[in-house]
Amino acid sequence: MSRVLLLAAGLSLVAGCFGGSNDAGGAGPSESDPVHESLPPVELEPGTDRQRELRDAAWAAVDRGDFDTGVTALLALARTDPMSQEKASGMLLLAEYYSVEGRHAEALDLLLRLRADAPASAELEYVLARTYLDIGDDEEAEGAFRRATRVDADYLRAYVALAALLRRHDRARDADTVMLRLERQSRVIGERLATMPDASARTALIRRLDIGLPHPSAARAASLGLVDEDPEVVRAALETLATIGTVDVIPRLEPLTAPGADDELSTLARIALEAIRARAAAADTLAPD
Repeated sequence: MSRVLLLAAGLSLVAGCFGGSNDAGGAGPSESDPVHESLPPVELEPGTDRQRELRDAAWAAVDRGDFDTGVTALLALARTDPMSQEKASGMLLLAEYYSVEGRHAEALDLLLRLRADAPASAELEYVLARTYLDIGDDEEAEGAFRRATRVDADYLRAYVALAALLRRHDRARDADTVMLRLERQSRVIGERLATMPDASARTALIRRLDIGLPHPSAARAASLGLVDEDPEVVRAALETLATIGTVDVIPRLEPLTAPGADDELSTLARIALEAIRARAAAADTLAPD
């Protein structure tokens, strides 16, 4: 049930994944992008009081680990009208739950219905791709990962997953091309962070750099948040670097552990430094003589 537990931590991401990437500084798709030729130009409608009630009940239940109650509320939410942010987010979370439980046919049916009726969403395409992987349909998974990167160029996790899939099929050159795109987009995100006026948008954008594994370009972009005037942005950068940080950002982290630094941020900086150094030591151990 480990992936189920991750749902609770990811609710804020799921809640804003339909038609909201630009609110967090997301690059979004271009009007000429091929994804718009295959997905309907639909918009979400305003949610109803009943939908908000069911969404809040589901979110609260999942957050406290009461998945049976949460799923009951999500099922009721999926049966409501119209197609709103609340309904779309609930359907996506329900599909995640089905995947965790091994109910892949139900998850796939729900995701395809959502894809037909809701706006293009990188998160939806990413979850759809993972579901295709679960049932062994790598070709459809590749297509969904690629759509995720086209819907939202900032959805960096899709690049990593796509590259891993390509390497499993001995397509190293294609995988390298995808990772070069990730590196380029990481630099673009760093450039946007430097000029983005809203602190909450900077925080959200930094968290999107968390691709689940160390990466120099993504780490350098995230490290820009270490000198931000808003402590929430700094916190996001530190937590992200604990996962993706590489040795070249250590000099940017060390000042945050100096005497007189904020206690909470100093603790997070030490955690990030320990994680980076441990990964570097493990890499050295595994390296051939």
